[in-house]
Amino acid sequence: MNKVLKVLGGIAAALVSIIYFGLLMAFSFTLSVTSIINKDSLKTYIKAVDVTELPIGAVVSDQRENQFQDNETVKDFLIDTLTNSGFTSSEAEKILNNQEVKATINNYIYDMFNYGFYNAEFPILDSEEVLTVITNSGVELNNKKETEITSLVNELNERASTELEIDQIKDSKIPYADSFQNALNILNSTWFKVGLGITFVFIFFLIALFRWSLYKPFIWLGIPTIIAGFLTLLVGSTKFLLNNITIPEMGNYQSILESLINPFLNKILISGAGIILSGIIMVVIYTLIDNYKHKKEEPKID
Repeated sequence: MNKVLKVLGGIAAALVSIIYFGLLMAFSFTLSVTSIINKDSLKTYIKAVDVTELPIGAVVSDQRENQFQDNETVKDFLIDTLTNSGFTSSEAEKILNNQEVKATINNYIYDMFNYGFYNAEFPILDSEEVLTVITNSGVELNNKKETEITSLVNELNERASTELEIDQIKDSKIPYADSFQNALNILNSTWFKVGLGITFVFIFFLIALFRWSLYKPFIWLGIPTIIAGFLTLLVGSTKFLLNNITIPEMGNYQSILESLINPFLNKILISGAGIILSGIIMVVIYTLIDNYKHKKEEPKID
């Protein structure tokens, strides 16, 4: 009877360990991703991306009418717009290569994203700010150029508010954005992490009950933890592969892709290392206790 209970206990402990492994994998990826999908982190990542290098099709819907090719970028579009407004090609290049100008563009893109996903106010590009950053780039502005830039900014604001159909976005997209944000808030909350800790303790004592031992759960959970950590680390380490392989078809867009993906892979890489370390600690604890117990049970020789 004892042997049957021992076998059944081992099977039950194995099933719980498998469930624990699946939960650990799911939570490690979920927490790694959600921890960086927040307003502050996203703004940092967007600033790291050079928006002017994005394909023009991602921004301009009527690229064919403007005679832009698929391989042309936002920078090409803006250079064309500036030269049509009275700037020389060298002045346009100088403006768009300026970091302050790029930061202004990136901030506007982020504010638009913030509006769509976090129900913030609709972003309005300030023409005075645009004129200031252009002047700071070292390009002199006369009255005609100032008028042209102000007109372009006002037109952009008007077209953005009209074509995005603000009322429709608020009615249809914002509820989903609210649900998405609520889910992120829950996953990033302290209470959720406390819940994970309680779940781990529950699984630990459940295995202890099945194995009728308070130290054996360390090995039953330690090994799945090491495996989960290794797999997580393996996924995160793909960043090194991505950074060292050049895909000719992507051209300049590869650096943009790397800037967007690397923060996620970095977080997963760190999580994997932490999971492996915790698994090793559990195995070490089991080994020390088990060795001590067996040494204590060894018969003394007179």
